[in-house]
Amino acid sequence: MADDRENNLEFIQENNKTYNLHDLLSSDAMLIGKGNLGNTYKVFLKIGEVVVVKRLRGQFVYGISKENLQELGEVSHENLLPFKAYMFSKHEHLLVYDYMPFGSLYSLLHGGKGNMGLHWETRMKVAYGVARGIEHIHGRGRGVCHGNIRSSNVFLNKSYVAQISEFGISQLFSNIGLSSEYSAPEVKRANQQRDVYSFGVLVLELCTGKDLVKEEEGFSLAKWVRLMFQEKEMIDVFDEGLRVYKKEKIRVQMVQMLELAICCTFENFKKRPLISAVVKRIDEVLCLRTYCSQKSRNVLDLN
Repeated sequence: MADDRENNLEFIQENNKTYNLHDLLSSDAMLIGKGNLGNTYKVFLKIGEVVVVKRLRGQFVYGISKENLQELGEVSHENLLPFKAYMFSKHEHLLVYDYMPFGSLYSLLHGGKGNMGLHWETRMKVAYGVARGIEHIHGRGRGVCHGNIRSSNVFLNKSYVAQISEFGISQLFSNIGLSSEYSAPEVKRANQQRDVYSFGVLVLELCTGKDLVKEEEGFSLAKWVRLMFQEKEMIDVFDEGLRVYKKEKIRVQMVQMLELAICCTFENFKKRPLISAVVKRIDEVLCLRTYCSQKSRNVLDLN
């Protein structure tokens, strides 16, 4: 018989320990996502609480220590969603997260609900929150990154505050394949420049409404946007739900955010801004301290 200590559900904070592994595994669950790491489930605990459980594939988890997991779970920031509990045994590997009632950014953008609630101000708020979350991650050290920024890993609370999940997982599990639709062209492994590129793709997704999962293999949203500029008016690049805005302030913000996303997705990683500069720029756009100038429009002359 395996050591019972192997089969415990370990909580990051002891005061969150309101259920145990048996409660978790005996509860009703619904599959809500499939990914490179494994499947994700919405679990309805009998005590009335709802949590999200990511069940990791066994080939990714060798060599991971309790100290590694505890450190990741203790990371605290308004725009990060760390796991609250974990269980690693010989045959089972689980991460437990708080359930976010509004779901992922991907489901809100592409879930067939007409982008409910995702007006321009909300999209700006989401982009700003994601950038701040990445900035906090990068601030932990020169080589520290998220590694898998994508709309399905961004969740929104009831106030539409963006929270990024799966922070640090790609660095612990170094043999995970990166998500190709968000991957920088030069990157073989996750790093900070790749995070900036992936963030730029996410902002382009917010602006255009393009569902990358449904696009053909090898589709590049960054290249598609650049091609569109050669053939269409700039407004035609944006999601249909955003084209209705007529106020100059909002249209200027839309253009500036699109320009920033293009800067983040430059093929030459040396030309991409640091995430700290991205946060500062979004703050400027939110406050509309600067208007589009010919100089800023030059970023549309694509490299």
